Amino acid sequence: MALLTEPLQFLVPAAHGLSVPVGGFLRAWQAQRVLFDELRGLQVALELTAQRLANCLGAGGKLLWCGQGASVATAQRLAAMLSGVLRPDGRPLAALALSGMGMDVLARQVQALGRPGDAIVMLSAGVAPGPLLEAARAAADGALLVVGLLGPAPEELAADCHLTLQLPEAPPERREEAELFLGHCLCGLIRDQLAGA
Repeated sequence: MALLTEPLQFLVPAAHGLSVPVGGFLRAWQAQRVLFDELRGLQVALELTAQRLANCLGAGGKLLWCGQGASVATAQRLAAMLSGVLRPDGRPLAALALSGMGMDVLARQVQALGRPGDAIVMLSAGVAPGPLLEAARAAADGALLVVGLLGPAPEELAADCHLTLQLPEAPPERREEAELFLGHCLCGLIRDQLAGA
């Protein structure tokens, strides 16, 4: 029982002259570093996308977020960031996350809540888009701006989006981390655009 209650101390070894074997942590860190270096190629597209979304919100529209798989939680987090739930220091913006299972649940929410001039951001991180396809088509039919933050090409959902940001090829967990990072950047850029308007 003493082993379970023994205090543990983890130290980061100095990098000077130490040979550290490449284990699970270092392998994941290196993979993430390579992926994040590739994300720099999305900078201009991300800034332009943020400008379009800020224009939508600045004109009185709202921003819907939806995801598939692990991206559902990311969509909820990003909507909460913009609406002021997670960032009470800024002006609350009209953003909400859609959720639901089944092929037409998201599409029906888009039909119920979306209005011309609104925008929707689809998050898939490279999983099969499933219900997102129907939601994207419902959004396009309703005159919403459809933005996709998607997995690597070819991505089936890209054809139904007005603007797409596609992640480079990487293991699913690395793509999900990159998706969250890009989502946070997008939210920050939207706030910056609106603050400067």
